[in-house]
Amino acid sequence: MLNHPAHLQLLSGFIRGGNDNDLLIITQRPEIDFMLSSKEVSNHLPKREIVRVPRLAGENVGILKKIIRAFVRKNIVNKAFKSRVKDSKYRIERIVSIGAPIELRVGRKRKIDQRWYVSDTEPNIIAHKLGMCCATDILLPHHWDEENDGGWLKKVLKKRIRVHHYHGVHGHVHLSKIDNSPTNLYDKKKLLVRKIIGDGIHDHNEILNFDDSLIKGDFEIEFQNEIDPEKAKWNLPNELIKYDGVLTQSVTLATESTIQGIPTLLISKAKRGFLKYLNSEYTNFYRMSEIDPLIVKEWSDSIFSSEKLGAESISWPSTRMRWVELLGPWKETLD
Repeated sequence: MLNHPAHLQLLSGFIRGGNDNDLLIITQRPEIDFMLSSKEVSNHLPKREIVRVPRLAGENVGILKKIIRAFVRKNIVNKAFKSRVKDSKYRIERIVSIGAPIELRVGRKRKIDQRWYVSDTEPNIIAHKLGMCCATDILLPHHWDEENDGGWLKKVLKKRIRVHHYHGVHGHVHLSKIDNSPTNLYDKKKLLVRKIIGDGIHDHNEILNFDDSLIKGDFEIEFQNEIDPEKAKWNLPNELIKYDGVLTQSVTLATESTIQGIPTLLISKAKRGFLKYLNSEYTNFYRMSEIDPLIVKEWSDSIFSSEKLGAESISWPSTRMRWVELLGPWKETLD
């Protein structure tokens, strides 16, 4: 179940390492549409049966429209699963869903044995509650923050659900450790700025808006804003190493740039366990939950500093190995 562009990037290695008969359930949203229609898709996704389902959230999507979309989505998934039951060769043995419980609920009805619910987003409480009712396995980071999950994990541990943990963040699964050598101090610094819409179910209260005038310094700035679907590139996480600094409202992009040693400033009110993890493990991670010019200056100064994080100083846990142990083989991009 692929609900977000980041899910495509995270799970594509497992899809490549999977079975020709795998079924991909993918949410309809402009960024994903662009990724699936791009030339690069052939390097990342092998040919598989794909079923598209409506997104439950989005701009100007009220509660009634969400309910209607959920009903439509459930019926589409049920039909897809039902068609697989008739032929043992194509029978679904396991569902892997990232923060999307509807498919798991249908899977329980269709007696699919393994129903995995994956999350690193504590505030996604409604989805967590729905997923808890039908998951057989739950995969969470060790730094899961119970202060922001509404008591969900405590309830899970009282049920007969297998709970699995891993060290690190999602970026440690689909990215590889690189040598982030110091750049030339006299080059003009290249900066990536990413603003997001914030129309997800859980993140509408997390957006902290900022004016571009907040950025001080002689930078060459490139904008990769979420409002532009064509900016949702397959290789964006890997291409972050081309930049000397990243300023973003996206918590996902912030983790991907931080773990690769890039001075990163996250401007967001979001509460995540992995943000606490980044703050404790990475000196190149800067965070503002309210506008503070002093933090901006610290981050900006670090971009021009000669003391960059080299490969030897970047923490890189064996997260991918742990996921492979639990979810099966992982393969590099296709030829």
